[in-house]
Amino acid sequence: MVEINLTNPQIVTLVVAQLGGDQKFVDREDIAVQANVLAPGRFCWRKYPQYIDLDSVGVALRDAKKEKNGALLVGDNTKGWMLSP
Repeated sequence: MVEINLTNPQIVTLVVAQLGGDQKFVDREDIAVQANVLAPGRFCWRKYPQYIDLDSVGVALRDAKKEKNGALLVGDNTKGWMLSP
C-alpha cells in the first residue's frame, strides 16, 4: 500500500475535484466514501475501523474551507461541497 502524504483538507479537496466539484456540489457522504478509497483508514473510527467517521470528514471539509488552509472549498453539509472559484 502506498502512503499518502497529504493533509486531510488536501485529501477531501482532491476527492471533491474527482467527484465533479468544479461543476456541482458534492454530498459529504460521497466524499467520505471516496476519501476512504484514496486514503484507506485515514477517516475511520479508531475502535471500529471498518466504519468511516463522517465527523472527521466534516472537520477536514471545514478546514479546507478556511482561509489559512487556502480556502479551497465552499459549501456546507446541507447543500454540499464544491471547489472554490
